[in-house]
Amino acid sequence: MQKEKIERVSTGKTVGICVLTYFLVILSQVVALLAGQGVNGIGAPMAVGSIVSAVLYLALALKCISFISGKILKTDMEKCRITSKISLRPLWVVSAVVLPALVVLMVTRTAGNWSITSMNAGEMSYAIVDAAAYYGLSHIIGADLDTLSIIQLIVAGSLVGILFSLVTLESGNIWNSALMHAVWNTILVGGILHIGTSRNDLFIFNYTLDSRSFLVTGGDFGVEASVFAVIGY
Repeated sequence: MQKEKIERVSTGKTVGICVLTYFLVILSQVVALLAGQGVNGIGAPMAVGSIVSAVLYLALALKCISFISGKILKTDMEKCRITSKISLRPLWVVSAVVLPALVVLMVTRTAGNWSITSMNAGEMSYAIVDAAAYYGLSHIIGADLDTLSIIQLIVAGSLVGILFSLVTLESGNIWNSALMHAVWNTILVGGILHIGTSRNDLFIFNYTLDSRSFLVTGGDFGVEASVFAVIGY
């Protein structure tokens, strides 16, 4: 069997593609978010707006990635491990649940207190749908972070990026790492569970930390950059 010839990509081109991809993903998120807000503006429930944003964001992001792979990399999405068939391995399905559960368990073993936000049915449905269907914009843009928190975010973000990349490489497709990322965001980033130094009433459940150590709290960014999350990654 003749081996497929793989075109080498220069470092400069790789950096350029990463920057372009980042820009297009952010643009897709902004357009999708504005569309969802527009739907809410004409009277649709907040949950409907979240679903519209999620579907539109996915469609736009895939279109952008298809453009980059086809026009710039001169290859197809399958070779970039974005396969048309969704294939999930049991190991990574279990890991998708175990990873956030492990981090939550470790964090909540430190001093703090649980609370449940009082929400009506509409607010509750919006919080759940928004967490499960859509959450984003870039983690660092617009965030009010001090220097230490930025360093924490870069370390944690790099580690989780390596984690998801290795899962994609091992499984042969992007869907396993996508599931792990989605479950993490649904639980810890969306409107389900907030862990921090103060209560956030946009979340259903809150665990308010007594500690003010940046290792425990994750600094200004939050628990995703804490030492417990880094251990999890």
